Amino acid sequence: MAINRYEVNSVGKVTHSDQFSTSIFQPSTQNTCDISNDYYIGGRLSTIVNKDAEIITSLESGNNVFSQMSRFSPDGTKVAIIVSDLNAVKLDLFDISNLPTVTLLKTYSLPNATFADLYFKDNVINVIGVNFNSSSPQTFFLKLPI
Repeated sequence: MAINRYEVNSVGKVTHSDQFSTSIFQPSTQNTCDISNDYYIGGRLSTIVNKDAEIITSLESGNNVFSQMSRFSPDGTKVAIIVSDLNAVKLDLFDISNLPTVTLLKTYSLPNATFADLYFKDNVINVIGVNFNSSSPQTFFLKLPI
């Protein structure tokens, strides 16, 4: 099944039409934020703000992008973000040690699921989630190397 999309000119005539898939993944609108010694990160685009409430940078961009969860590493030099972009879910790992310059270090594809937590431990990013695709929900743990 697909959704029809139409372009209409100023007099109401359809000038173009196409279709796109209905398999749109819409995450909860309650994305999580994090606080380090110097910065706050949160919002739809994982925006980093300093203690003076000045926006430093946003780590994500795009019309359909939604940061579900953002976490600083214990030393504050990295950020891990679970991001949805329509029906694709990924984890982006950034180096933020030289703000406002940021470097995308790695991207991991994640399953469409409900994510409960994300944290750094040693050289591993731990992701906890729940998959509701069966009659009994399954909790899962992902360990992603930094």
